[in-house]
Amino acid sequence: REFRKTDPYVLESSILPNDSRFYPTVANGVVGTVIFSDTIYMAGLYNGYKGESHRARLQNNIPYVYVPDSTLWSTQLFTQDTKNGMFTICLSDTNVIVTQEIYAHKLLTNLLVTEVSVTYMSLNSTETLFYNSSYCNCSKDIPSSDCTKCQYLGSAIHKEFTTVTPEMNGSSHLTVHVIYSQFPKKLTVQNIGNNFTTKKFVFMFAVGETRASTIGNYIVGMGTVTANRLFQLHLNEWLRQWNSALIDVKNDIQSTQYMVSALYYILSNFPSTKNPQAKFYGVSPGGLPNGGSGVDYMGHVFWDQDFWMAPALLPFYPELVRKILTYRVRHLVGALAKAKSFGYEGADYPWETAYTGSDVCPGENYVEYEIHVTADIIHLLKQYIYATNDWSFLVECQAYDMLRQTAEFWSSRVTWNAIKGRYVLNNVMGPDEWHAPVNNSAFTNVAVAQNLNFAAEVATKLDCDEEKARRWQLIAKLLYIPYNETAHYHPEYDGFYSNETVKQADTAMLGFPLGLPMLESVQYNDLKVYNDCTSAFGPAMTWGMFAINWLQLNDTENAKLMYRRQLRNIHIPFNIWSENADSSGAVNFLTGMGGYLQSVLYGYFGLRYRNGSVTLNPTLI
Repeated sequence: REFRKTDPYVLESSILPNDSRFYPTVANGVVGTVIFSDTIYMAGLYNGYKGESHRARLQNNIPYVYVPDSTLWSTQLFTQDTKNGMFTICLSDTNVIVTQEIYAHKLLTNLLVTEVSVTYMSLNSTETLFYNSSYCNCSKDIPSSDCTKCQYLGSAIHKEFTTVTPEMNGSSHLTVHVIYSQFPKKLTVQNIGNNFTTKKFVFMFAVGETRASTIGNYIVGMGTVTANRLFQLHLNEWLRQWNSALIDVKNDIQSTQYMVSALYYILSNFPSTKNPQAKFYGVSPGGLPNGGSGVDYMGHVFWDQDFWMAPALLPFYPELVRKILTYRVRHLVGALAKAKSFGYEGADYPWETAYTGSDVCPGENYVEYEIHVTADIIHLLKQYIYATNDWSFLVECQAYDMLRQTAEFWSSRVTWNAIKGRYVLNNVMGPDEWHAPVNNSAFTNVAVAQNLNFAAEVATKLDCDEEKARRWQLIAKLLYIPYNETAHYHPEYDGFYSNETVKQADTAMLGFPLGLPMLESVQYNDLKVYNDCTSAFGPAMTWGMFAINWLQLNDTENAKLMYRRQLRNIHIPFNIWSENADSSGAVNFLTGMGGYLQSVLYGYFGLRYRNGSVTLNPTLI
């Protein structure tokens, strides 16, 4: 049995993927790891200067009872249980069954836990388990202090780490404390007597910013072990989270598993709202278990979080979307500084952020030109407000300050073109990064106009910034949107030719999610042009956007083709996504998962949020 499908929440296989990049992950928004890897990552812990900033690698001190490709056991089964938030290794032979469960604790979020259970199948037997550990594979990011045993913690080991290189001039080295259960290289256990018995061993890996907090986390965890509550607390928190999202595609368990696992992997990157001490550092394209030096976008936060992942969470978990927006408000200072550095007013959000909130993108052209991220953040803010009616968020959490400053940025960034009789945005980079810098990116200009209009709408509602609001509205009204009067479609930018190859979904998104009013014939022409010229090797989320827009035109055949196309990026048995269909690019690609879930929610379910209303227009998958 290599792969079976029986439960929408359970992914099982008797073999592991050939490529370890597609091994499953466990995470909880504070700690994360790829199963069997030698690395654990902690949210907010980065090493490297500016564009070299990346997740700082912590040495994995969680033991494993199994080595990939081992032939020591007669049977083996690997299970990713998304409902319980746990990965399980089950090994057996004639005399014994060994089960190892690995999970990032969903409530006690500073803990990574593994539980090993040994069940005897014969009387008076002895078994020796050999632990596989990456104990000697030290990290270059954070040299450790000497090991010390912790008072009151038995054989647990404490280490203090400090990053080698601060992220920016004037920023600090980061410190992290680790306490982990010491374990033997091998463990011999005996079953003496006339009864079959199960013996359990628990190992924990605790992290924290201070020694005291880390010891406290470890002590709390050990206390729940004694009371047999450690896993139950974790399970209860996952079940509570799943209560907000019931997914079931009738008579199609594979589609249900795709949707459930995609949502699970995204949710794994958010700390529990029941743990207010857990700070949220944003979600990177590859998630918390990925993002080391030079790979998986190094754990940086992009527009992927706000534009691709967050809308998939909004119907079920608005509180997590609020957390994303609060993260952006928290980094307003960095956006103000970036705008000023280029000679503009207001807030220009970094293309990539890590720890400090300053731009850490390694490519200067992206830093300077790919400014649509600012409007993308406000697009999410608008959707959140319309979906929840949480207007108080704008004042209580200073979200209006962010909104106003982004509008001020656009007001200073546009220029008046007397020939066009319009405001224009020159020297920008749209989502299609293969063409830049360009003048008047259609996607960027439409998103900017909406940013300005929403700022004016909120200013009016809050009875403030009256004069600025009028100017914002005027700029939005007169902002130039490229349009070909002959072919009746929207060129991607000034001077665009429809025989050029486009990297990914860009101008095709004017219909959804941007909602630009246009004739159906024009939207059809847009989709036809960009359907034909978008690279077949584009990233996963591209095809979900095409599917939604084809459904908006009731073209179910083209929608079906695009919907199915995105599924090529899924790697069974654990439904790990790659950025590109040929397995290249970032993994586990949460951006693609977000686009996929959007194709279901906003495509086949037909969900739309508007000011004062929510509408549904469902279509069968």
